[in-house]
Amino acid sequence: MSKLAVQQVPATEHHWQTLTAEQAARRLDSSLETGLGAEEAQARLEREGANTLAAPKKFSFWEEFFEELTEPMVLMLLVTGVLYAVWGELGEAITIFVIILVLNTIEVLNELRAKKAIAGLRKLAEPTAALHRGGRFVDLPVEQVAPGDVVILRAGHRVPADARLVEAYGLSIDESMLTGESLPVEKNAGITLEASTPLAERRNLVYSGTLVTRGKGVALVTETGMNAEIGKIAGMTRQVKEPRTHLQQMMSELSKSLVWFALGFSALVPLLGILLAHQDPKQMLLTGLSLAFAMIPEELPIIITMVLALGAFRLSQKHAITKRLTAVEALGSVTVIATDKTGTLTENRMEVAVVEPEGLRGRILQAGALCNDAVPNGADYAGDPLDAALLRAAGQAGLEPVMLRAANPAVNEFTFDNERRRMSVVVARDGALTALVKGAPEALLPLAVAVVDGQTVAPLDDAQRAALAERVAGMAANGLRVIALAERSLPTEKLSQDEVESGLTLLGLVGLADPPRPEAREAIASCQRAGIRTLMITGDHPLTAQ
Repeated sequence: MSKLAVQQVPATEHHWQTLTAEQAARRLDSSLETGLGAEEAQARLEREGANTLAAPKKFSFWEEFFEELTEPMVLMLLVTGVLYAVWGELGEAITIFVIILVLNTIEVLNELRAKKAIAGLRKLAEPTAALHRGGRFVDLPVEQVAPGDVVILRAGHRVPADARLVEAYGLSIDESMLTGESLPVEKNAGITLEASTPLAERRNLVYSGTLVTRGKGVALVTETGMNAEIGKIAGMTRQVKEPRTHLQQMMSELSKSLVWFALGFSALVPLLGILLAHQDPKQMLLTGLSLAFAMIPEELPIIITMVLALGAFRLSQKHAITKRLTAVEALGSVTVIATDKTGTLTENRMEVAVVEPEGLRGRILQAGALCNDAVPNGADYAGDPLDAALLRAAGQAGLEPVMLRAANPAVNEFTFDNERRRMSVVVARDGALTALVKGAPEALLPLAVAVVDGQTVAPLDDAQRAALAERVAGMAANGLRVIALAERSLPTEKLSQDEVESGLTLLGLVGLADPPRPEAREAIASCQRAGIRTLMITGDHPLTAQ
C-alpha cells in the first residue's frame, strides 16, 4: 500500500497526535507510571473487545453450496429435476441432480481450500506484549492489551496496538506495512502535532503491527483491535463488494436468455400438442420439459469450472493462491497492472549503492561496520535496515564484520537518538582509542574540522562544506538516503558525548537505496510482451521512483 493511499484513511477520532502523553493518559483515565489495574483492564477488554482483528464470517460447506444454487441456469436445472421426480421420471431427475451436485461441489471445495490457505497467511501479530499492569512489568498475550495500558517497546518486536509515545530513546519503527516506505520512521515522544498531520508523519504515535527496528520506548495504548489503523483498513477492505467478472456477466446474460427460451418452448409445445393434436397433457408437459432441458447447456458450467480449476492449479504451481476460481478468468482479462513499489518491485531492504570517495571505500565501510548496532542473524543481519546494509557491504568488500569487531572492541558507545541524528562508538585500535561517528550529513558536517584527502588529512573549509552539502543534495535527489562517517583519535575514554563527537575528521559519504527485486525486470518485460500496461504507485519523490 502506498503512502498516498494510507493518507485517505480517516484520522483517529481523538487525534491523539495533538495531545501530550499526560493529556492522553487523563483522557483514557490511566496512569503513565503504573498503567491499568488488572480489574480495570479486564473491564475494558469486556467493553472494547479483544485486541485482535475481527475474523470475517466463516461459511460452512453447505452455506457455500446453497449460495451456488442461486445461479439462474442451476435454478432452471433444479426445477426441471424436481418436476421429473414428481412425475416419476427418476432416471432423468437423478441425472440432473448429479450434474448439480458435481458442479457445486467442485466450485465450493476450490473456494474453501483457497480460503484455508489464505487464513494461514494472517500471522502478523506479536504473541505477547510487555506491559505495566498495576505498577508491575508483565508479559501478556497481545489479545489482552486494552486502551490505557502502558506498553514497553523493544527492538525486534512488533507494536501490539496503536499508542501515544511516552518515552522514546533512539526509537525507529518500520511502518512499511501501512505506508509502503522502506525506511524506518524516527519517533519523538516530546512533540505534539496538528490534527491534520498525515498518518505517515505522526512521529509521536506508533501503530499496531509495525516493527521496532532500533531503540526502545514506552507508549500509552490508545486504540486496539478493529479501532486501530490496521483494523480500519481491514474493515474498509471487507466492505468492498467484489465485482462480477466479465465471464460471470456474460454467463448470467446467457443463462437468463436460455431460461426464457426454455420456458417459452416448455409452455408453447405442450400447449400446441394439447390444443391442436389432442395429446395427453402429462406427456406434453414432459416433452416440453425435455425440450427445455435440451436447450440448456448443462455441461457448459462444468466445462468452464474445470477450465478455471486447471488454471488455478497451474497458478498454484507458480506459488500463486487463487481465492476464487473467477479470479483466474479475471487474470486472463487484465490489460493494466498497477503495482506498489516498496516490497513488490523492490526488496524492501536497504543496500549500499554509492561510497564517496571510492578510494576510501574500505576505510569508510570499516567505520560503518564498527559504528553499528546490527547483529548477525543467520545468513543476514538483524537490526536497523541501514546498519544491516552497512554490514553486508563490509562483508562484500572482504571485511568480515564479526572478526572486525573482535579486532576493534568497543569500549564506549553513545547510541543514536532523533535529536542528535547520529551515533558514536569508541573502539580500541592498535593500542589507541578512536571515536567513530555515523549520522546525517547535516548533523556531522558542522562537527568536522578536517577531511581525509587521499592519504592525507586536510582542514575542512567553508567552500568544501558547501561542495559536500551540494553533493549530498544531488545523491538525495537521485533517490538515495545519505549518511556521513567521521572519526577522531581520543586521548582517553573518559570523555563526554559532546567531547567525543567534536573535532571530527570526515571520512566520506554513503548512499543507500532499496534495490529492485532480481525478478522484477523479467516480470515487467513479460507483462509488456503480453500487451499489459504496467503502472507503479508510490509516495516517493519522482526521481526516486524513476
